[in-house]
Amino acid sequence: MAVKATIAIDDRVMSSARDLVRRKRVKSFNALVESALRDELEKVRQEDIRDAIRQAAVDTLFQVDIAEVNDAFRFAEPSD
Repeated sequence: MAVKATIAIDDRVMSSARDLVRRKRVKSFNALVESALRDELEKVRQEDIRDAIRQAAVDTLFQVDIAEVNDAFRFAEPSD
């Protein structure tokens, strides 16, 4: 479901966006904004994942858990 939002955009950015729409480089201004937001949200999500991995790398309890899991599966057969 789409929702309406009011935002303030730098006039040069808006001019460039309108130019993209006029030249049919993007479907619409709304589509451009939604795409840009999705891209930025995905970028932040990926950064959050990388941060969590970095934190896990120095978390002693996490390292102990990983060692226990590795030990539990040491005799498991690899699948092809």
